[in-house]
Amino acid sequence: MAEETLARAFEGDPMTPYIFPSDPDIQKRLRAVFRVELRCAFRPGVAEVIGGGKAVTIWLPPGRMKGALAEMLGSGILLAPLRLGLGATWRGTLLLKSIQELHSRSISGDHWYLLALAVHPGHQGSGWGSQLLRHGLARAQSRNLPSYLETTNPKNIAFYQRHGFKLVGERSVAGGGPTVWGMLCPAAA
Repeated sequence: MAEETLARAFEGDPMTPYIFPSDPDIQKRLRAVFRVELRCAFRPGVAEVIGGGKAVTIWLPPGRMKGALAEMLGSGILLAPLRLGLGATWRGTLLLKSIQELHSRSISGDHWYLLALAVHPGHQGSGWGSQLLRHGLARAQSRNLPSYLETTNPKNIAFYQRHGFKLVGERSVAGGGPTVWGMLCPAAA
C-alpha cells in the first residue's frame, strides 16, 4: 500500500510530468520508482507508515546518503531503463544530479534526510503527514541533528515551513525540468 500511496501522491508533483511526459502508464512507472526507494529505505533507513499505508515517510539516517547509490543498485535501479524507458531514465538522472548538487551545497555534516513524505490523495488534510513528519523530526532532535529535504512542489514549501524547515537553496533541473528547493530544519538549540 505504501508504494501505491507514494505513486498517487506524487502523480501531481512537478517532477512527474518532467520525467514521464504524456505517459499513459504513469502509475505503473511511479510504483516502480517508489518500489526501489522503499527497498532502499528498509535496508539503511526508516520507512514509516500509518493509516494502513495511506501515509508514508522515508528517512535516511546520518551518513546514509553516500551509501544510497550502492543501496539503489542492490534494489533494482539497474533495471530502470527497461522499466521506465530511456528518456525517463535520462530525465530522472538529471533530476537526481540536481538534487545531489543542491543537497551537498545546502548542508554538510550529520543530518537526517527526508527522502519522501506522501499521503494518499483521498486522505490528504487528515493530519497524517504532519504526524509522520513530527515523529521523524523528534527523532532527529533527540540526537541534536538537523533534518533536510528537497521538494519540487511549491505547494509543499509552506507545509514544511510550518514544521520548522527553512529554505536553504534552489536549483533548476536541466532540460526544462522543475525547480528543486532545499529545506533545512535546524537541530535543537
